[in-house]
Amino acid sequence: MNKKGRLIWQILPMLLILFTAAILVTWQITYNYVHKSMDEKYTAMLAEVTAASDISRTLYNVDSIVRGKYIGTVDDEKLTDSTIAGYIAGLGDKYAYYMDAGEYDEYLLENTSGVKTGIGISVVYDNTAGGLYITNVYEDTPAAHAGILPGEVIARVDGKSVLEMGYSLSAERISDGEEGSELTLSVLSADGTERAVTLARAEIKVYTVSHRMVGTDTGVIKINEFTSQTPTEFKNAIEDLIVNGAERFIFDVRNNPGGSLDGVSQTLDFLLPEGNIIIINEKNGTQRTISSDTAEFNAPMAVLINGNTASAAELFTAALRDYGKADSVGETTYGKGSMQEIVPLPGGGAASVSVSNYLPPNGVSYDGEGITPTYPVSLSESAASHSYRMTDEEDAQLQKAIELVAAMETDTIQ
Repeated sequence: MNKKGRLIWQILPMLLILFTAAILVTWQITYNYVHKSMDEKYTAMLAEVTAASDISRTLYNVDSIVRGKYIGTVDDEKLTDSTIAGYIAGLGDKYAYYMDAGEYDEYLLENTSGVKTGIGISVVYDNTAGGLYITNVYEDTPAAHAGILPGEVIARVDGKSVLEMGYSLSAERISDGEEGSELTLSVLSADGTERAVTLARAEIKVYTVSHRMVGTDTGVIKINEFTSQTPTEFKNAIEDLIVNGAERFIFDVRNNPGGSLDGVSQTLDFLLPEGNIIIINEKNGTQRTISSDTAEFNAPMAVLINGNTASAAELFTAALRDYGKADSVGETTYGKGSMQEIVPLPGGGAASVSVSNYLPPNGVSYDGEGITPTYPVSLSESAASHSYRMTDEEDAQLQKAIELVAAMETDTIQ
């Protein structure tokens, strides 16, 4: 054997030892990492299970004590609804609420047919504001005729405190009644004064979109909220306005509290080019996106916003801004960048809880801050005091938007 061969045989055992050691070290590092990761996940899961067990045990003990000592009759259905509602309220999630079986059925009916019995308002539950914050008042409804305005707060319904009842019971008291039946609301105005308003319920066909011409070539589309009906209503509005000569468009999402993810994403898909519409951050750390296709709508556009523009309506505004499709006019928006999911529960009810955070196409959150308009414009004190009934001439925000789109070049609408 030559010298080179002897050398190879001499160092081969050492190479094998080093190779084996490297494998063992790599395995140990991988094992430690995986073991630590699994330990963390197991510890977190165990903590959740332990907490759930503690809650279940406490509820079981309370139920046993009540059934053993309480002299009255226990209404199991009412007790179950109250327990779930209390649990949801205990989360501290200002957007979470519980619907019992009847309320959930009404919700499903309203969101598929667009017909409901009520007084003609949209609200968000805000315990910091003192009750149900009114984001929109629909035209030609009992609330509109009674002088109720967006931005006011319903503190009591038929003498019962909204904060004590919570969202679901308060909403039920307002809408749960035959056409023509009366209710009395305690309404807080913007300056904090409280007044009693008595009005009768009516059957209301709720359209999420309305439209009209201003001038000879500008169409205004008012979007009250985003539901499964909105994309179709929005496209129909665009088509009708074009037939009537519209070449420029103003989208009014003032006092729009938001709505469904599908409703806003499909509406935006009609307007936007190919690309991301929304970026969603889930609880488990994963991220997913919803995108638009290659088809888009091209025309001069502007968006009207205010402090009651929230959630999906803010996403609508931000997405059009991020793609350079439309500037915004008005006041800084509400600032809600969390998404709620309505989860059906055993027994027929459902719970709405915050399940994820979302971002507009540029990836910058507006949660808690709102969207600053491209052109800040405030209404006069006089116009703001009767914003629901103000004329176009009094609406300084609309006038600024008309001015903006009038200055834009128009190509063939696509």
